[in-house]
Formats: sequence, C-alpha cells, structure tokens
Amino acid sequence: MKKFLLYFVLPLFFVGIISIFACYAIVTNYAKGRLYSDVQEIPEREFGLLLGTSPQSRVTRAKNYFFQYRIDAAVELYKARKIESILGRVDKK
Repeated sequence: MKKFLLYFVLPLFFVGIISIFACYAIVTNYAKGRLYSDVQEIPEREFGLLLGTSPQSRVTRAKNYFFQYRIDAAVELYKARKIESILGRVDKK
C-alpha cells in the first residue's frame, strides 16, 4: 500500500498541482491587455456575445447576480455604442 501511495498517488497529486499552476499562468498571460474596467477603453465591435446563465439560483431560487451583471454589462456596452448588436443564448426550460 505504501508503494502504491509513493509511486502513483503522490506523483499524480504533484502533477495535478503543477497543472493547476500552469493553467493559471497561461490564462493570466493571455488575458493581459484584454481586461477592461472602463467602458470607454473597450474597442468597438460588430456584436457582443452574451453568455447564458439562469436568472435564479437552482437550489435556493435566490437572485443570481452573475445573470444580472452580465445583462447590465451588455446593456451598458450597447448604450455606449461599443457593440452594434448582442448575440445571446436562450434556454427554454
């Protein structure tokens, strides 16, 4: 059992940890210069992609703020004329 732990589980654990840090470094590197906090800095585009989420939490049925913030951001970009149209996904459940 100790050999199994030493030769299989422990290396797998370290590979997992290294993979997590590698993914973090890759995403951080690619995101540089692509995150905006001011609407005026965002370049104009033909359309904006609005990713879907539920307006309510599935478990507690509480308001889902991810949904509200995404809708608010899309409206703000549209009103600032940074996007000409919004491409969104509708889920009819």
